[in-house]
Amino acid sequence: MASRLFGDLPEPSAARGREVPPSKRPRHETVDSEVREEVGEAGSSAPPSKETQATGTEPRGETVPQEAAAESGAPQWITDDDEVPPPPPPPPPPPVDGIGLALEKIASHIPQPSKLVKASRLLRQLLEQGTLDPEAHGPLVYRALVGSLSGPAAGDETPVALELSKVFTLASKRGQLFSPSQREVLEVLALRGVLRSQLLTTDDSFQFNKVVARLKEAVAGLPEEPATLPESEGVSEPGIAALLEADAKGAVIAAEVLEGVRRGHLLDCLEAGRVVYRLPWARTSVDLLVDHFRQHVRRFLPAEQDRVAAMIVFVKEQRAARRQGPSAKESNRDTTSFERVSAAWSQATVSHRGKVGSGGDHKSENWLG
Repeated sequence: MASRLFGDLPEPSAARGREVPPSKRPRHETVDSEVREEVGEAGSSAPPSKETQATGTEPRGETVPQEAAAESGAPQWITDDDEVPPPPPPPPPPPVDGIGLALEKIASHIPQPSKLVKASRLLRQLLEQGTLDPEAHGPLVYRALVGSLSGPAAGDETPVALELSKVFTLASKRGQLFSPSQREVLEVLALRGVLRSQLLTTDDSFQFNKVVARLKEAVAGLPEEPATLPESEGVSEPGIAALLEADAKGAVIAAEVLEGVRRGHLLDCLEAGRVVYRLPWARTSVDLLVDHFRQHVRRFLPAEQDRVAAMIVFVKEQRAARRQGPSAKESNRDTTSFERVSAAWSQATVSHRGKVGSGGDHKSENWLG
């Protein structure tokens, strides 16, 4: 019975090897087989592309063979589909130093008398901020300070003298901005920028006498034998022009040049006594200062000694004029209106108050003080 049931069935090997007609196959198997046949025929019969024949490389999308990569010098792991990275962006431009540009403008404008006060105020603002760099800004600040005294009449007017005193005093507190040689030069320039300005502007006799005492110490500290300026230095004169010329050339300032500037500034302070000699409380101090210069006149060069002699003559003339007695105009020039009225009342024979001092006994002086 079993043989009847399975006798009509084909053998397994024969069944697997028999091809099923396309008409009896499922629809999806028929389509897949047709697609595979078309792809196989195209891959086997298609000729190589022009790109492959010309370059000997595979089309895009496939890895570059090792032989072609070695010949081209490209890394073997780079494929044609990889995009070449763009070049790095250029570095950003260096930041603009606004403070340096401002200092350059200040240094160019401050030598002009009409612009000195405004430029000096801007310089003081930058110094007060405390953001200046010694390497980048120190030389510019130094050039501006030296240029502020380059004018022939720098500091003669009261507003200019006050501003010079402020800016040099503030610069002395920012010594870290300058080199040792620059600090030495600024110390000499302070004789004219600070001491001379205080002589011309102060109304305090105590402060005036302190300045006079410092000037006396500076004169006594000068060398006994003044050194002349050597011709090899190539500078025109031992003054502010010599300092500016040496700074422009980047040369070291000779000790003889610096001493010449010191002597010149001390004489400028001495000649400032002409301006303040009209003040009664300043005359005695000026007389003593002139006498001190006369005692140390050998510490100056012959041309500088002439300036000392001119001040000695000026003081003698003023003393002789005081001995002769002041005129009515000169006596009333330094008195107030109250002092003039009180002097007139004390000499009156008829009192303005009535029955007080009417006999010329000057009893009204008690009321006037």
